[in-house]
Amino acid sequence: MLELILTLPILLILLLAIIEFYLLYANLPRLEAASRAGALTASRISLPSGGSPPSNVIAAVDRQLETLNLPGRQIILLHDTQSGVTKLADGTSYPAPTDLMDHLPTTRNYVRVAVQTPMTGLTPNLLQSLGMDISGRIVSQTTTLRHLDMQLNPPQNPGSP
Repeated sequence: MLELILTLPILLILLLAIIEFYLLYANLPRLEAASRAGALTASRISLPSGGSPPSNVIAAVDRQLETLNLPGRQIILLHDTQSGVTKLADGTSYPAPTDLMDHLPTTRNYVRVAVQTPMTGLTPNLLQSLGMDISGRIVSQTTTLRHLDMQLNPPQNPGSP
């Protein structure tokens, strides 16, 4: 009986850790899909040289994230379709990811969309009382695509059937 009393707290901590990290890794693909959807949308439209990202990009990201009920999210859009690198942001302000400006393409025009959210929006903070607090940590996902600047649905040739 003494062994059970001594090992039960360890098993409970292990169970909480497994649940917390499972939920985090189960929700990360949604954040990745949101970044990819925003980059795909941004790669096919004309982009502004200032302000916030176009509403199409924001809507594409929010559609992917709508089931997560996040406490806040930030969308950062980088592009070089004008002159130089342009950074557009929307949403809650978080520190930019450290790798946001790394390895930018130099041969073609590009768009890079980063979506950031608090880690507590993706998983509950189950280990907080045990000193493993995740509040204040930010999760980020970044996607880079080539900028095509073409319509999503190009018009059909009038002579084709």
